[in-house]
Amino acid sequence: MYLQPPTLRGRGTAGADVERCAPIAFRRYRSTVFDTVNAPTRIVAPMFDVDGRSAQRTVIDTLLDGPLTEATPGLISAHFHYSLDGSRVLNYAEFTEDEAHPDFLSSPIARATTELTQDTPGVRGIGGKRYLLHGGVGAPPAIS
Repeated sequence: MYLQPPTLRGRGTAGADVERCAPIAFRRYRSTVFDTVNAPTRIVAPMFDVDGRSAQRTVIDTLLDGPLTEATPGLISAHFHYSLDGSRVLNYAEFTEDEAHPDFLSSPIARATTELTQDTPGVRGIGGKRYLLHGGVGAPPAIS
């Protein structure tokens, strides 16, 4: 069962005290890379609430050894992280373009991943966000 992280006191606007949740630490567990040529332009970060370490590893292993063994156009990679407190799983998925993510969501692979996560005991999807990358760090382009 997920326990709410401790709250931290902070300073809000005009000096008002605000409460915020403590950050949750993650560690990368497993990844799959489908495309080593294209650079990502979009990141999608879905998160799952889980009941402990066993559920963390079960859902990640089930997804990566199941539906996510097959490449989907536009999906570059998926990097799964587990929280050190056993409460969450984070997927850092990289896509080639904005349309690639909605296309993925309408694919049979996405439907299979959704069914697997819904059918895995102790795992609940809690949403995610899509981000536009404005730049990246990498090797400089080759000079010809």
